[in-house]
Amino acid sequence: MTIKREAKLKGEWVMKYLIVARHGDFQENGHLSNDGKLKVMALADKILALEQDKKITILCSPSIRTKETALIIGLFTGCDIEEKSTLLADLSPEDDFPSTLKLVREYANETEVLVLVTHCGLAEGFPYYFSKEEFGIGLQSHMIDKGRAWLIDCENKTLSLI
Repeated sequence: MTIKREAKLKGEWVMKYLIVARHGDFQENGHLSNDGKLKVMALADKILALEQDKKITILCSPSIRTKETALIIGLFTGCDIEEKSTLLADLSPEDDFPSTLKLVREYANETEVLVLVTHCGLAEGFPYYFSKEEFGIGLQSHMIDKGRAWLIDCENKTLSLI
């Protein structure tokens, strides 16, 4: 039996970057629009530039728009995607911050770059929650457009918009 060790506080993990991405623009049927696809391709290029031979893991919510966003990022980076219902947090994302943090900790020792593809509330609020819980400092995140992402540098404890 294998027991998965949950990562501890203060960045004692393999993970160098946590990327919290908001899905691209979408149509009424839930699929990405052409503009949404283009924005996500630009984001995927930025993630690919960061990667530099680092192990990347992509997790997404089960909605169509996040799966399509994650698939584009996966095609650019050569990575598979995994669906996680925790990342669906659209209605009350604050309630899902603890379970999302638990999910991040589960992967923090398995990957160098963890990409979460999710929705507005989680994409805007989770970076602050994560940095407060893990680093003891609140890196201020704010509104984020569709097809953009917050990049948390776990070694330098910085936050930037990509």
